[in-house]
Amino acid sequence: MSGHAVVGREDTVREIVNGAAGAAGAADDAGRGPAVLTVLAGPAGTGRTAVLGEVACEAARRGQTTLTLSLSRHGRTVPLHAAARLAAALTRLPVAVRRQAPARRGPDREAPAGSTGIEQVTAELARLLLARPGLLLLVDDAQWLDASSRQVLEQLVHRLNRSTAHWVCAVRSPVAAHLPPALRRLVAEGAARVVTLPPLPRQVADRLAADLLQARPDRALANRLRRDSRGVPAALHAAIDGYAAAGALKVADGRAHLLGHAGPAPLPPGHPLLARFRLLPEPVWTVAKAAAVLHPLHELLPRLAAVALGLDAGETVRALETLVEEGILRTAGRGWRFAVPYWAEALAGALGPYERRELARAAVTALWSGEAGPVSDDYRAEQLMRCRPLGEPGRIGGELLALGTAAMLRTPGPAARWLAAAVESAAGARQRAVALAEHANAGCLAADHAAAAHSADQLLRLRAGQLPPGAALDAQLVRVTALWGLRDVAAVRRIAAGEQQAGHDAASRAVGRAIALCLLGRWDEAYRRLAGARGSWAGDAAAAAVGELLLSCAGAVTGRPGRLRQLLEAPGAEWAARCPELWARVRVGTLLVCQETEGSERVLAAARLSAERLSGVDRGLLAWQRGRWDEALYHARTGTGSEAASGALQHAVAQILLGRGRPAAARAALDAARAEPATSGHLLDAMDAEIAWTLGDPERAEAHVADGLAHAAEDAVVTGTADLWLIRVWLAVSRGDPAGAREGLAGVERAAALLGTVHGELTALLARVAVHRDPVVADRAVALARTLGQPRALARTLSVVAATGCGATSLLSEAYELYGGLDALLYRYRLRRLMREHDVPVPHRAAAVSENERLLATLIAEGSTNRQLATVLQTSEKSVEGVLTRLFARTGYRSRVDVATAILTGEYPAGAGR
Repeated sequence: MSGHAVVGREDTVREIVNGAAGAAGAADDAGRGPAVLTVLAGPAGTGRTAVLGEVACEAARRGQTTLTLSLSRHGRTVPLHAAARLAAALTRLPVAVRRQAPARRGPDREAPAGSTGIEQVTAELARLLLARPGLLLLVDDAQWLDASSRQVLEQLVHRLNRSTAHWVCAVRSPVAAHLPPALRRLVAEGAARVVTLPPLPRQVADRLAADLLQARPDRALANRLRRDSRGVPAALHAAIDGYAAAGALKVADGRAHLLGHAGPAPLPPGHPLLARFRLLPEPVWTVAKAAAVLHPLHELLPRLAAVALGLDAGETVRALETLVEEGILRTAGRGWRFAVPYWAEALAGALGPYERRELARAAVTALWSGEAGPVSDDYRAEQLMRCRPLGEPGRIGGELLALGTAAMLRTPGPAARWLAAAVESAAGARQRAVALAEHANAGCLAADHAAAAHSADQLLRLRAGQLPPGAALDAQLVRVTALWGLRDVAAVRRIAAGEQQAGHDAASRAVGRAIALCLLGRWDEAYRRLAGARGSWAGDAAAAAVGELLLSCAGAVTGRPGRLRQLLEAPGAEWAARCPELWARVRVGTLLVCQETEGSERVLAAARLSAERLSGVDRGLLAWQRGRWDEALYHARTGTGSEAASGALQHAVAQILLGRGRPAAARAALDAARAEPATSGHLLDAMDAEIAWTLGDPERAEAHVADGLAHAAEDAVVTGTADLWLIRVWLAVSRGDPAGAREGLAGVERAAALLGTVHGELTALLARVAVHRDPVVADRAVALARTLGQPRALARTLSVVAATGCGATSLLSEAYELYGGLDALLYRYRLRRLMREHDVPVPHRAAAVSENERLLATLIAEGSTNRQLATVLQTSEKSVEGVLTRLFARTGYRSRVDVATAILTGEYPAGAGR
């Protein structure tokens, strides 16, 4: 099958073509031949035209001659319009086709004397058709057949019932009962059959989306597209176009993701979907656009639309009835709703500025008067924003300010738009300053750094008396963060160096400079400068709240255990007084970097926040630590948030990819992370070391460990260094270097003592187990790992303890199950080898064989050679060749390219492409 539009319709195409080929079959018991007319029915957007086109292509491939006739609304009032067009088209068929026609004698060649015009046209068309046996006639939009041509069609089907001609009439019909009467009669008589195009089922809709995106949509995007389109192909296609135009789609690692809460952009005027909608006559087209705005107001829609756009009330109601007949709207209780949610998006995007303002003003007036019932805050804000040039500026500005502020953390993108409108509609300098402050914060949260910086600059130009309390400091902090988001690293460095003022007073300058240093990864310098300048900011309540929080964050990262405890404990009144949710989120982000999973969740619980309120980066870290690896990858690909956490998240992404047998992708993730400024290079070095060791290159692994420790020392950062020292311990033990192992152990224990975290303590215990093989220490390590709540850390602990002989070999089975829950193919493969060495049975042997093949296929998709495969799989090249042969034989793939393609497109057996 060809083209996106017939994805999921392949069986329908074959059914129609096979039915046409069998039209000349034997007669039934009543003396009738098989049905010679197929009615292809379905509501708007289900792909009837595309299916007809594919039917024509498939029939041509089978050597059958086809003739296509497309009808339009404009010809339905002209008698015999369609019949005349068909006759003209038949006479233009190539002579070679006509010469194939056997001559036929009888009354069908001429109309009887005294016959009507309809009978004469029917006789002429019958003559032309009988002269062309085997013809397949495709009529698109047959609902626009004029009345006379419908009679002709009905008579032709009866007269030519035993001929070899076959008709396929595509009809827009939301339900079968809406077929034209003539077609219903033919179906009832058995002369016609109905083939309905329903919306695409879930899996087929996802396949069409993947085809259009050239990438597999992730779960969130697939759910959004299905919700928008209801499985209607035209809506799915247009929604993807809209999201792409809005810059809301991102493709990474073969997956397509939806960024944030962005909605689709308006379709361009020439888009095929809008072109089809524009075929609606007036005032139906205008009412359809009005319904896109007013349908949430239920029964008020007809009256408000008529008043806003100067329409006749009766015509408006009749237009709505037409839209229901067309399958675009459905009646719903007291009002109407769109059969496909995206139709409302597309039609609203086609509104002109005047129409949009008038409809929004009508909606807002009805809401303010109490005439309209309750609506969502999002709907209210959107209409307020659009009617503000014609409404009451002070009232509109106040409502938009309140709605935008309330939605800022929930949906920062829309909130930023509403707050920008609130700035323009503000009543007085004070309200405008508050709106500017809130818009700057919302822009920062929505990653609209240019807008955030612009509002912050405007705030900083105002006089101190015009600003609400703390607004000047907030504006400066937003400005520094926005500069970083815009990747103006030079400006951030100037602020960090004190060369560019970071505020109008000493307090904001000190805190702003500390923020800049933290963003640059210079945590120790930020801590020392902020602590040294305490006298300049401690007396300012707003600056003191930020300063103490920054000291705690920087202290935790640089190994000042008392500061870590401050992050874990409930903040004092000076912290809670201003932006308590924001402060809680900053604390959680820092704790996640320190791998204090339970501590971060305690802070969330104390602040009564759900994890959904965290930034994408922090949600990714939490998901990684809790063993929800697919979710972690999603947030890594789409999230924005704390720069302090971005390096930690990329380290997590690389670990996930390595564990799933994708070392090349893991390295690519690390390389991409290094291209960004200040992304905790020592954490990336730790993963590079683990990858090198996995690939059988201990010398390179040791070099990466040395680089990581040097980078950490240069930045005076302690978080993550215990893991570097642990790798050094394992490398020394594997090469039989007791002195090196003891040196590594000392390094782990120093870092753990400075960190003061549960993860640091566990890392130190694992290093001691590796060096001293102490069962008592091993028991403590297992018990501590069970409290940590990190499946990967627990599985690693169990594996190390069992492999060193310090614990029961049954721990290997538990680790094996934990890795299974993470879909960690490579870790599971290596653990199977370890289990066999210790005579621990591997469960589900057939599943293990399949998993081995899936790992092999994944490594092939990475571009691994046989030698590299043998190194990763800890086997010989000859063994790899044997496994490859069995893989090709079992799956039917003929080459490495076929296997790689199946992995990348997700067609390989379940889970392979994750």
